[in-house]
Amino acid sequence: MIGLWLVASAALAADLSGEVRARGTGDPIAGADVQLPDGTHVVTDPDGRFSAVLPAGPHVLPVSAPGWQSGDLSVEMPHSGVAQVWLRPAPVTLEIVVEAKAESPHKSRQVLDRERVEKVPGAFDDPFRLAQSLPGVASTPEYSPTSGALVLRGAAPGESRVFLDGVELPYLYHFQQYASVVHSRLLEELAIYPSAFGASWGDAVGGVAAVRTRRPDPVRTHGGVNLNTITGGAWVQAPLRGGRAVSLSGRRSFADLFDSSNDQYTSWPVFWDYMGGAEQRLDSGGRLGLTLLGAGDSYGRYVGDTGLLDPVGRDQAPDFRFSRAFHGAIASSELNGATSSHQSTLGLTHDRWGGELTGGMQDRRALQTVARHTSRFLVTDWLSVATGGDGTVNTVQRDVQVDQAWLELAAEVPLMAHGVDIQDQWSRVRGGVWVEPQVKLGPVELQPGLRLQGDSLVQASAVEPRIGAEADLGESVQLHAAGGRHTQAPEVDAIARATDALDLIDSWQAVAGVNWAVAGRWELGVEGWGRTLTGAVVDKAGAPVQTVSGQAGGV
Repeated sequence: MIGLWLVASAALAADLSGEVRARGTGDPIAGADVQLPDGTHVVTDPDGRFSAVLPAGPHVLPVSAPGWQSGDLSVEMPHSGVAQVWLRPAPVTLEIVVEAKAESPHKSRQVLDRERVEKVPGAFDDPFRLAQSLPGVASTPEYSPTSGALVLRGAAPGESRVFLDGVELPYLYHFQQYASVVHSRLLEELAIYPSAFGASWGDAVGGVAAVRTRRPDPVRTHGGVNLNTITGGAWVQAPLRGGRAVSLSGRRSFADLFDSSNDQYTSWPVFWDYMGGAEQRLDSGGRLGLTLLGAGDSYGRYVGDTGLLDPVGRDQAPDFRFSRAFHGAIASSELNGATSSHQSTLGLTHDRWGGELTGGMQDRRALQTVARHTSRFLVTDWLSVATGGDGTVNTVQRDVQVDQAWLELAAEVPLMAHGVDIQDQWSRVRGGVWVEPQVKLGPVELQPGLRLQGDSLVQASAVEPRIGAEADLGESVQLHAAGGRHTQAPEVDAIARATDALDLIDSWQAVAGVNWAVAGRWELGVEGWGRTLTGAVVDKAGAPVQTVSGQAGGV
């Protein structure tokens, strides 16, 4: 009889599909433990799902998960559909947060994380505006010829670079400096390396601004709407099944919907931007990511300030139409092991920049492909080695037709300001390889580095030795110093206009400083820096291309 009962029970056994979710939000709970009647356990997948085979009849399955109150799943077998159990968050207990200093090969740095950007007043929720208040960063006047430029420790704007996830942004600000082209809610970190940075960055004799985007949330859906008198936009992040998540943002100005022109602008300024991201998390702990982004600006205005013109001059002032837009795609991968990590980036951007009026036009198109890779290896407890390389392939097409030199338009369409017809195409390959060991000797960290940088357009290369060091004097005081050689290739437009062949711009740089942490809340620092510059290119409308040399320094 017992044998017949076991056979009958087995015959009546059925499959059970279940889900464990958070009460209130409905978010799936991954890693939850479900105890079966025979004492075995099953664990939910990243989507909060599990499956089991249970005999016929009623069952109560205990369910538990870290950070959640335990619950029971009551089910009558056989069961059709998906059985669900809802867990409440565990009561809030005392939380201890331990913060550690983030290691960086760049000893001179200012890092703004998302929390700082969102909470600091007066920055208009814009990380790049906040960056202009940092030491060594010039605050350029709005709507001036230098507005929107990144000026680090006196370096010319073209001598510093802005990177988003390792790919250089064509331009940084909408409409001269109104707002940055990247939505702040999708940024994780903005790091400024004003001088003497490590070997992993090259082709810059000024500084580097490295922006890291926010990874999509794999658990919860959240977003927001931003609206002011000029711009409207929204952003959202959402998880998908299988360890995937997406994010999306978009903004557009809307003043043009109510007014089309005024005494200065014949066509009201319009700007927009977007960014979308997708991420696939890997079981090994790594990730694959894809980011799409773009921005655009356009407006029409009279050449010259109409407030300074008489009525006849105002009527005769040419109507200038300006437009610029870029689109880009960035694919990235991250693989992490016990003693090594590997990060790769492949980016593609297209930037179109120009304007037109009666008697002239400029159309400049730049297509850029970027590849970057970094590998880090832990050799011993006191020695690690980072190495990698980056390369960029650029194609620039220029088409300019003018009947005179439009010096008034030099800030917007500099090719028209030269007053020379142009129709050509330029291609260049530039990049470098580097290695950077890190040696820890007690409280002292030493980081020598070596970079080999080259450029096909000027047909030149350079060996760039660099070194950085940090020393911790207790928990609240840190000393740091760095120095080395940095080079940069001149821009295409300067090379095309120069009467003599141009070489790499060369700079030797050094920094030294001390940082204090006061009561875990205040950060105080003093830093001195200096640089030499050889072969810096000066390209101004109405004047021949020149190269200059000099020195600079400050505290």
